[in-house]
Order: sequence, then C-alpha cells, then structure tokens
Amino acid sequence: MNKSVALVSYSFEKGGAAIAARRQYQALARFGGGKVSLVSMREPTSAEALPFKLFNRTIFLFNNFISRALSFLATGNITEKKSINCFSVPFRASKLDKLADIVHIHWIHNETLSLSEIERIQSPVVWTLHDAWLVSAPYHLGQTERLSLVQRYLRFRIRKLLARKQITFISPSRFGARLVEDAYGDLISCNVVANAIDTDIFSPNLGFPADKNPDILRVAVVIGSGDADFNKGFDLLLAALEEIVDYKLEIHLIGSFTSSYHSINHTFINHGFLYKDFERANILKNMHVTAIPSRFEMFCQVACESLSCGTPIAAFSVGGLKEFSDWDTVAGMALPFDSTDFARVLCSTAVTGRNHQVRRTCRAFAIERFSFAAVSAALMGVYATVGSR
Repeated sequence: MNKSVALVSYSFEKGGAAIAARRQYQALARFGGGKVSLVSMREPTSAEALPFKLFNRTIFLFNNFISRALSFLATGNITEKKSINCFSVPFRASKLDKLADIVHIHWIHNETLSLSEIERIQSPVVWTLHDAWLVSAPYHLGQTERLSLVQRYLRFRIRKLLARKQITFISPSRFGARLVEDAYGDLISCNVVANAIDTDIFSPNLGFPADKNPDILRVAVVIGSGDADFNKGFDLLLAALEEIVDYKLEIHLIGSFTSSYHSINHTFINHGFLYKDFERANILKNMHVTAIPSRFEMFCQVACESLSCGTPIAAFSVGGLKEFSDWDTVAGMALPFDSTDFARVLCSTAVTGRNHQVRRTCRAFAIERFSFAAVSAALMGVYATVGSR
C-alpha cells in the first residue's frame, strides 16, 4: 500500500469501537506495508489555544443540549443515548488533511468529530460503522418501525452529507451493511470487513480440556458494562441459568458487574473489568463455552476473541451474531430472547467445547476471518478503491 492512512477515533483504549480501531492499526502496521497513524480526539494538541478550546467546548455543550431536547420531545426521556452530533465540536477537520492521504473514521460520536466537520475534510474518507448510530441514533439499536424526531433529523443530515461528499463505508458484518443500505438506499454502498483480533494473544490452550471435574462446565460471560446494559441481555442469561438443573456451571464474569450472584446449582466467579487482552485470553482459553446473551449486536468482538482461543460461543440468533453460525460447530444459536432455548443451546455448546476437533475448528474460523493478516488484506483492498487527493 503506497498511501498513508490516519485512523481517527475518540479513543483507542476503552470501548468496543476504540479497541477495534486500535487492532486495525496494529494489523495495518504489521501487514499493510504503508504509513499508518492514530489520531485520538481526546488528546488536545499543543497548537490549540485555551480560548479556542473553551469556544469549541461551549459549542459541544450546545450540541448536547439540542440532542437531549430533541430526545425529550420525541420520547419524553432525556436519558436515552441518542446523539445527532451535527454541529462543530472540539476537533477540527483541517487537522486531518495534513496527516494522511486517507482519513479512516472510527468512533467519532458524542464529543468529537461532527457531520459538519466530516464534510470539510479534503482527503478521501473511509468510515467504519461499529454500531447502529447512523441508522437509529441510539448506538446499540437497529432499525425501528417508526422514526423518532431525532432519527428523522439525523437521517436528513446524513443524506445531506452524502449528497455533498463521497464516503467509503465499512461495516464489520453483513448485517450492519444491510442495515445502512436499507436506511439510505443508493446513497450508501457498504463494504464488509471484520474487526481484527490478535490471534497470537488470543490463542488456544493446547492442553485443554484436561478436566479434573468432568461434571462442571465452565462458562465465560464478557460484558464490559456488566449488568447495567439492558441490550447485553444479562437478565436473559440469569433466567436461562435458572432452568439448567442437569449440569453444574462455573460462570466466570468479566466486566463491571455491580452485584453478587448466587445459585443453588451454579457457581459465579467475578473477575472484574479486565483491560488487558492477555488477561481475558487466559480465561477464555480455559472455558468450555462463552455465553453472549445480547439483544442486539452489530458485531461481537468477544465472540471473535473466544473463537480465537478455541472456545465456541452460545448466543441468540440476532444481528451480526448470526454470521458466526456460518460454520455450524463454532456457535450455538438460540431463538431470540427465549431463555429456555438459550439454556439448551448453552449446555449443548459447552459439551461440544470439550471436543478437541471443535476447538480446532473454532480456531481455524478465527484465523480465516479475524486475524491481523486477513483483516489488513481486506482493508487494503478497500483503500485501493479510494481515490487519491
């Protein structure tokens, strides 16, 4: 690749989109062959004067007030995570044009790059859609039957932007690509490039499973926001566990879980929030199954991490999660939001997780789809279609 690329994100550390952006940088740096840089919009530059920053912060607060006011008018609830992010905010597009031939946007909602500023970027723009914000305004919610006032206004602004500027879109799943193409029709054609996983860190335990106690099935549950996020479906998992009496489960919780959980039949072990990849990998590679009870997922990096460790997943057949069933043995899919069916799938998938051949298949699936080499090649294919300045 003979073009330089700047990956732009609000953060590269915390949050699914931030982690995905950082891993794409690592993939391109290792296999891309061109110059790639990170631009974190949380970090102020030395060239910014204090009055300028204060002015932009004021504009952001105004934008936030307008977004919440529109949310209240549409839903009667100002706490919903909806953002139109259309006005000038603390990061200026002029900074990006000097950095690279291609500007690749990742997580830019809330306090960062506005639609108005994206329009002003002179370099070709690639935009990876890590969530459903472009479609629905809430981040973790797909298409809705009736559009709220916030959603109508957001789509108006997006259509206005696309009429004036050509943007190359990427989604990590076929589901996400269809979601935005259905919403915007011919204005958007979306490429599909999976998020990358460091398959060297998320690697199998070659000696597993050497079960000391074959009567216990070990289950990983990785939810960064813990039990607070309704969309992640932890309540559905708890309901499913109540129905499992034929097996004893050892449930390993990873994330910000605020409560202690107890069960007559099962054991809960809370590991807390694990920021480091190798910490999560050390747990995932020693599980029989990873439970993903989400109500909605555009894509799921936890699923990728688990499969790369050789551990199959159990999930509801929704959103981007459906695509992990392309290879039947790597994922058990339950009927959406049916706790009884999820209990069945969780146990049956955990039992198959004892099989060495199943674990090798999970690993092969991850290498083919999510390795740095595979994702870097796919990204370079997209970049090659983007015109030079």
